[in-house]
Amino acid sequence: MFGEPGFKVAVYAILAYNIVFALLITFGGIYAKSVLGFSYSQVTLLFTGFLLFLSHQGFLFNKNS
Repeated sequence: MFGEPGFKVAVYAILAYNIVFALLITFGGIYAKSVLGFSYSQVTLLFTGFLLFLSHQGFLFNKNS
């Protein structure tokens, strides 16, 4: 199974998405605070809106569950 080309492509595709998402979540607030000059409350509001948008689009939770 691990040697199959389709499995490797699937793993790389998932990692490509997860790494970018993890970096955005981890360093996005730091970037907004230090470079863009946002306050802590603005950073929190930014992440709240971002996560609510993802949740509404069905990216965070399965709507069929």
